[in-house]
Amino acid sequence: MFSAAELTRLRAMQTDFLPDTCSIQTYTAASDSQGGRTDTWTTTQTGVPCRVWPSDLSPSERVTLERLATERVYAVTVPVTITVTERDRIVWSGHTLEVKSVALQTHELARRLVAEEVA
Repeated sequence: MFSAAELTRLRAMQTDFLPDTCSIQTYTAASDSQGGRTDTWTTTQTGVPCRVWPSDLSPSERVTLERLATERVYAVTVPVTITVTERDRIVWSGHTLEVKSVALQTHELARRLVAEEVA
């Protein structure tokens, strides 16, 4: 088991291995005053250190509006101090990625995400 000081030191070291930066967008739904809603994405965090790479997971395929669409799947690592959920998006190097899962672990040194590119 790691002490609090050891975890802090290891987490700081881990951040040194996150070569890129990204932004986190949070989803909100607002009433459109006609009984519907407007979906919006608001950038809530910028300059977040990250590492993004194509995942070894095979791309998922699904039928969208009667056409077959293939999404690229990415693995994303951010510092453990970053708040991110399955309702968020990652904007990285001109790509918008929808977070599909967040792996939370005991004594985690970094937060690992699985995300799909938004078409």
